Amino acid sequence: MRIVAAREFNIHPNAASITLEYDADRMMLLDQFSSRSTKYALNTPLIALISSKGEISLGNGMSFTLEVPTDAQEIRVSPDPGAGRQKNVITWQGPIFGKWDVEFIREKSLNQEVSDFFVQSIDDLRHNYIWVLLALFGVVVVFKFLHPQE
Repeated sequence: MRIVAAREFNIHPNAASITLEYDADRMMLLDQFSSRSTKYALNTPLIALISSKGEISLGNGMSFTLEVPTDAQEIRVSPDPGAGRQKNVITWQGPIFGKWDVEFIREKSLNQEVSDFFVQSIDDLRHNYIWVLLALFGVVVVFKFLHPQE
């Protein structure tokens, strides 16, 4: 977590701002709806510290910026940030109060899906090698009984 306090003389001689930068677990809720596509949704109750209903309040002069991955598709945002939306950066300017929803989809490339499949298969074999060895031993035993040597 990083907290940055700054004086905002361009706004008013007595104005100041506080910026909080932090990584939060489960900031985005994931829903993998196909082998290559994952839907991400902002976990608004996590950042709505006062309200458990996902309502966020920004006062005058306050802003909230969210940067989504550059490969995000079908970005849906509510409330609409208006001019505060550029490509993968979304900025809301206060005053705003209400329920916020942010959703987007990310899709793996076919190359990444195939690579993940083989990595997962090798990992599964490594963790279950005893069963694989037992199955191979069983096949050898069955083969020996079905084809006895003369």
